[in-house]
Amino acid sequence: MLYLKRIGMVVEPPSLDYLQRLVRSRMTRLAFENISKLHYLKTFEEQQFYLPPQEVYMDHMYRFDYSGVCHTGNYYFCKLLQELGYDAYPIKYASHLATIVKLADRLYYTDVALGHPTYYPLDISQPHELTIHHSRVMGYPDPGNKLKFHLVHGITGKEQHHWIFRPYERADLPEVHRLIHWSNEPQRLFTTILRVYLWQPDRQRSLSLVNDTFTIRYQERQEQMKLHSIQEIQDIVHNEFGMTNLPVHEAVETLESLGTPIWGE
Repeated sequence: MLYLKRIGMVVEPPSLDYLQRLVRSRMTRLAFENISKLHYLKTFEEQQFYLPPQEVYMDHMYRFDYSGVCHTGNYYFCKLLQELGYDAYPIKYASHLATIVKLADRLYYTDVALGHPTYYPLDISQPHELTIHHSRVMGYPDPGNKLKFHLVHGITGKEQHHWIFRPYERADLPEVHRLIHWSNEPQRLFTTILRVYLWQPDRQRSLSLVNDTFTIRYQERQEQMKLHSIQEIQDIVHNEFGMTNLPVHEAVETLESLGTPIWGE
């Protein structure tokens, strides 16, 4: 499979160990990025899609280093898991899309397109806590309702989001499309910023690009720098993230056409 080749994996029978390795490989080989989202927004009149067809998604993964934000990234990772024989389905909560995988009568929350370290599937019957490079994820079943699960995201010691969702509620394709349409409205998160994120556990760091600010986070410290031109941003994306094909110029131009330039004060 082309997808597996891109993340350095091969076909194996479904198992929890294999699922864990798939999640980790996907999160460390492909960046969380909204450059592809801006591309599909810009070309909608011509292409007539915001969620690319599967063959287009795969072509662009190789040609442009696209992987997407949660709506495309988790949707197509879920499709990959289904093709590999997993009982997997998408779930929606707030503005986010993730995946549930059923294995041996247990449900696992699986997320490869989130700016926090969900390095492994979370058994929703158990509490979880993971902190890496200033980012923290907590997950735990609701003490009063076993049909609900809590997920808490935070960074540098501050809680950012606390979501409660029902892992048994599957999101169908029309719901995914509605979520993407909502996220494409003016002044939504990913129509107002340039965002690229990547975990590099082999180098014990994570990389974050938000508009003109580039941050390297280590376990005990972080380095941050302001970028002053599109060329500097492109050099960071190409050399630090290793995404040599991401069309940075086009994304910046699209944001500027939407009235949201990336340059800070």
